[in-house]
This record gives sequence, structure tokens and C-alpha cells, in this order.
Amino acid sequence: MRVMWLVALLSFGAGCGGCEDDGASGADACVGPACGCPHNAVDCGAGCVVLTDDPANCGACGHDCGGAACYAGVCLPETMARVPNYASYDLEIEGDDLVFATRGDVTSSGAVYRVAKTGGLASVVYRGFAADPSLAIAADGSIIVADSSQARRCDLEESAGTIVSLDAAAPSLVSMGRRCVASLTDTASGVAWIEEASWIGALSTGRSPDEAPSVLRDRMADHYPQNLVRVGDTLLWSENGTIMQMTAGTATPVVSGLGLGAEILAFAADSDDIAYAWRSPYAAAHLIVRSRASSAEHVLAKDTHDFGSPIALDRDFVYVNMDGGLWAFARTSGERQQLATGWFPAIAHDDRYVYALRETVRTGAPQTEAVRMLKPAIPAQPFTAPFGCAAPLTTCVGELEEETCLDLRSDPAHCGACDTACAPAETCAAGECVCAASSLVCNGSCVDPATDGANCGACGRTCGGGACIGGDCMPVELANRASTAVHDTAAVYYAATSQIRRLDKQSYADALVSQLAAPFNYARYLAHDATKIYIAADTGLLGPTNPGGIYSVAKAGGAAPTALYADRPDPRHVAIANDAVVWSEDASDSPLALNNRLVYAAASGSGIRGSFQPTALYAGAGDDETRGIAVAGTSVYWALGDSTNHGAVVRVDLAATTPTPSVLVALDFAPSALAVVGDNLYVTGGGQDGKLISVPLAGGPITVHATGLYHPGSVAAAPGGGVLWIDGARYRSIHDRPAGAALARIVMSGDDVNAWTVLLVDEDRLFTASNGIHVLRR
Repeated sequence: MRVMWLVALLSFGAGCGGCEDDGASGADACVGPACGCPHNAVDCGAGCVVLTDDPANCGACGHDCGGAACYAGVCLPETMARVPNYASYDLEIEGDDLVFATRGDVTSSGAVYRVAKTGGLASVVYRGFAADPSLAIAADGSIIVADSSQARRCDLEESAGTIVSLDAAAPSLVSMGRRCVASLTDTASGVAWIEEASWIGALSTGRSPDEAPSVLRDRMADHYPQNLVRVGDTLLWSENGTIMQMTAGTATPVVSGLGLGAEILAFAADSDDIAYAWRSPYAAAHLIVRSRASSAEHVLAKDTHDFGSPIALDRDFVYVNMDGGLWAFARTSGERQQLATGWFPAIAHDDRYVYALRETVRTGAPQTEAVRMLKPAIPAQPFTAPFGCAAPLTTCVGELEEETCLDLRSDPAHCGACDTACAPAETCAAGECVCAASSLVCNGSCVDPATDGANCGACGRTCGGGACIGGDCMPVELANRASTAVHDTAAVYYAATSQIRRLDKQSYADALVSQLAAPFNYARYLAHDATKIYIAADTGLLGPTNPGGIYSVAKAGGAAPTALYADRPDPRHVAIANDAVVWSEDASDSPLALNNRLVYAAASGSGIRGSFQPTALYAGAGDDETRGIAVAGTSVYWALGDSTNHGAVVRVDLAATTPTPSVLVALDFAPSALAVVGDNLYVTGGGQDGKLISVPLAGGPITVHATGLYHPGSVAAAPGGGVLWIDGARYRSIHDRPAGAALARIVMSGDDVNAWTVLLVDEDRLFTASNGIHVLRR
């Protein structure tokens, strides 16, 4: 018997041709025709390979990572682009590109980016978002974006956002007056969205941006729709512990009965199944796949405590963001693999790759990485990490003596060596720190345009001492106590109670020009010409019994103000029209009456030339008050209104033989402010349902530029025909729309902005006057 066993053994060895190290598995293996591979390797046709770390056969024979490393049978993620700021919750595929957005903060640092699926430099499609943008790709390939318009979080206050279409030609408005759009999708006929987490609206292609949207799902108590998606002709969304669908205008539940207090955390759907994660108040999360045809369900995971949206699914896998990483669950068996570690707020996929946005913080600066991972081999195997780190990964020991597998070829925090970190404007390539794709080379050095105060957004764009966040300069306070201001090319002139002060635009040096004497020592309004500042001053009280006067002082200073016209009743607003000084005042002796008039006089102080009252010009004019004065040449534009939501703009040409006021435009809202911008007059107003309109200076049809504003305030012209305006309530924002642009971007918001903040704009800076002087780079 012992002889037979020896003969058999020799025969096996002879048929195999002997055993040796085959060079593929790192273990002894027979190389003859009848030989097998060792326990940790398989024969993929060209020899034995270890599927856990072979990048050409990662997890399965022929499953090629395409240049990425293989670790534990999974192709490691490849970073395609890195951009400033944290990611929004949307990632879309458009042809051969990825489209994604980042969130803004105090200023308009949010942006929409496009990057090739193969990686490279991310290009900015649109820049200027303040809150969390929501994205969709329309059937025509255009990018549909909803911007809630609010810095930080849109629910801090009511304000008006927009839905825009970013096509190849130019951005165009789809809908105005949108508030807190949380989710957006295209439809067969246009676009649909969830607004204010309480109702679902839609607008068909071709309808006017200021039209009211159709309401698909009306506001209901205690229902909070989220995550609007389209599958074919069906819209689906979640409401607390229910998933709803709408087909042919009828909304019905497709997932329900999860119990009192149940919450749908995230879901995704295709034509066959719905994959969703839910939890009750008493249990951790469960991941479920439900057949849309039969309603049959099976559980992929349960009792998961760290589950975050989103979910994506294809024919083989459900992809989820949970337990500190991105995981792939086999759609039928539930076997899972971890594709990457980190936090992934957005996921997309095509036939070959899973794409995701990963949030990172490097040296304190938030960033977003667009990464891709080859889809797992089929079927998926349970994720079990081998002992130690498989090449090309290296074992690095952290501060807490923990061991981590890192790729020193591409990790910017561990580049070339475990403890070698690249600078914020650099990335790691082939183990060396180089300029990141999102950085700029300015004066021979890498700079991060998102954070570099000397090169903020572009080389040489300085913030004047202010911080640079997301490529935007933060406001810097230059002076305090300012209540109103004017400016020229050299300086900002502002009023601080009784003082008139000058702030040099180059050095930011602050100096006293002159000071008013009692009793008319409260400088309420300013105007200027080439050499003088004109002041509407009073006692600091309010009402028609408040006396005041019109004063002038040389810009050079050095002398007391000159009283041009004294003992005027409650002078409000002041402007210069050629050689005339114009102001409004209350002509009534009654504290209850609003009997306004517009007065014009020689700017030299030689005498009053005339005055006008609007009483007979339009219905209700007798009790309207002055809301603002603007000047274009010799024409004066006088905005009037009251609390009954009506008003008008009156035009007077002071160069006429007999100046006669006439109504330029009657308004269905009370105006707040006005400004001349090119050949048009822009007007804000309307209270809680405010708007921004324009009308030609010579008269003509009204153009509506923004609706749904909340108590809009000041409006101002910018060089080149741009316009700025103030919107919002408790947390006001300044919007800047350059000439020729269809859309505006937020350039400043916060406690330093109120309704009557004075906006002073030059070529690249914005000065604001409201309880102080602030400056920022536009």
C-alpha cells in the first residue's frame, strides 16, 4: 500500500512537470498542464494571480482597473478633479462629462463644474451660487440648475432664487421667485422641483420665467417631500416614511406602512426596482430593494447606524454612502464591497464606472474631489481586507498608532512619504508635489485661487486685507458710524452723524472733511458734483415738524459747511442735476399728512427755482411719500409710493422752458429705491412679494428682472451697464448682475447689509455704507 501511494505521488509530479514559484502568486505552484493554483490565487489563463491585489484581475479574472490600484479585490478610486468648497448633493452625467456643483457660503463661492469622465481640469460652467444648488440634465443636454439664492442656508429667511438653464449659448432664466428648491428634475415637458420642502411645482418649456408654476403636489401639514426623481413618465419622491409616485397627474404611495415615525433616508429607482433606506425612531437603518411590479422586498442590510444619502443603483448593484465609505451591494445576493472611504454626498454611474463626489478638508480649506471607481466584479464578494497593505499601497502609522494603507503616489497629505504633505495649492502626482489642477501659477508660484488673498479668483486680484473664500473676497470694514455715502474716482465721502468724512480709495486713509453745527447737525442724505458735497441735514428727528436745510462743503475740506437753503421742512433725499440741487420735503404742517413736494434750486445757493407736488398726476398721489430721487442729465426721476401697494415714478426735465412733471410709469407696487442704469431706470419695491423692474428713461414698457424678492432695498448702477440690488429680510444679500448677463450672483450678505445700505460701485470694488463703510472685490 505504501508503494502504491509513492508511485501515485511520483506520477502526479511527473504529469505536472514539477513545482516551482510561478512568479504570479508569490507561492509554490505546479506549472504543468495538470497543476492547480495555490489557495490564495486563481488561474486567469496566463498563470495564477491573486485577485485581491492584481490590477489587471481585480476581484475577478479580466476585471482590469485601467491604471488604478487594486486593494482587497476592489479597484481604488481615481481622483479626476479637485475644486474648492464642499459639494452639493447632485452629480450628473452629460455625455462624456460629469457635471456637479459646490455650495456657496457668505459670498457667491458656489459653482457648477464640468470635467471629463477621464479626469483633467474642471471647467466652471456657471459661478455665483450661494446655497445648495440642485442639478438636472434636460433632454436637450442643457444643464438645469436651481439656486435658492441664500448664503449659508436658504431657510434662514425668505428670499427669491431662480431656476436657470445653462446651455452652450448662454444662461437663461427658466423660473424666478423660487425659494428653497431642494430637488430638481427634468420632465417630458419641462422641469419639476420641490420648493420650501412642502410642495412640488412644474413649469413647461417655453413659458415665461415670471409665470406662476403649476402645482403638482400642494402644501400639506407634516409632509416634507424630498429627492424628486423621474423614471420614464413617472415622478417619484419621499414624504417622511412614504415613497410616492405620480403618473398622469395622480399621486399614489408605492412604499408605505413602515410604522409611526418612520423616515425614508434616501432612495433610487429604475424601471424594475426601488432601493431605499429607512429607519424608525427605535431602530437603525435598513437597506431594502423592492420590486415595482410585485412589491416583493428583500433586505440588503439592516441595523446600519451611519447611513447617509444618496443611493444609486444599476442592474447589478446598489451603491450607498454608509459606515464611513461608499459601498456596493449585489442587488440580489446582498454581498457587499467597500469601494472607497470618506463622505460621498453624490453618486452617478455609467456602464463601467461609479462616479462620486468626496468631501475633504486640506489644511483647513474645504474641497470637493470628483472620483471614479471601476464597478466591482460580478458577483460581489464580501469585503475582507487582507493582512497588511497590498502594493502599491504603503502602511503609514498615524498619531494614534493606527495603521492605514495609503497610496504615496497620489495622496496630497502623504506624498512620496507618509509624513510629507503638499501645500494647499499643490497635489500629488507620481509621489511628487505639483501644482493642483485647481490652482494657478502666479509669479512662478502655485497659489490656490479659492483662498489666496493676493490672488483671489485670479492672479493679482487682491482682497485688500480681507479674507479670500471660494475665490471671493470677504468684506472689510474701513470705517464705522457711516449712515450714507457718495463717491468719485478718488474717494468715498460719507456722513457720520454731524461729520462729513473722506475715505481715500487707494490708501484707505480716513479724514474729516467738515462738521455740521447745531441745530441742523444730522447729515441724512448726500449728493456731489466735481468739487462739492451737498447735504440734506436736519435735527435728527422725524416728521413734518422736523426743520432742516441744504448745505454744501468743498470736497477738499478745511471750511465749515455753507447753508444754501435753511429752514426747510423735513428735507429728505438730495441730488444734483447739472447746476441745480434737487430735494424732497414735507410741505404739510400736519404730522399725519404726507403732502410731499420736489424742490429744485440753484446749486450755488442763489435761489429756489420751483417746486412740484404730485397730487393731480395719478390716483392716490396726494398721500404718497418720496421713496427716492435719481438724475440723468437734466431730467429728475421722482419715485413715490405708500403702504397700499401702489406708486409711480414721475419725470421732470429741468432744462425745459417750463418744467412740468409727468408720470413716467405707474406702479402696482410701492417702490423702495431707484437708479439710472444706462438708458433705463431700475426700480425695486413690493414688500414681501417684491420685484426688480426697469423702464426706458424716455418711457415705454416695463421689463421684470426678478420677482419673489422679500422687501428689496437699494439698487445701483455698475460700470458697463451692470446693476446691483439688495434682497432678503433678516439676512440680506447684495446681488450683482453684470451687463449682458441674464443672471446675478451674490457678492455680499450678512448683518452689515440692510434695506437702505448705500451701494457704491467702481470697476472692481463694491463699497457699502450702513453703520460703517465696507469694501470688497467684486
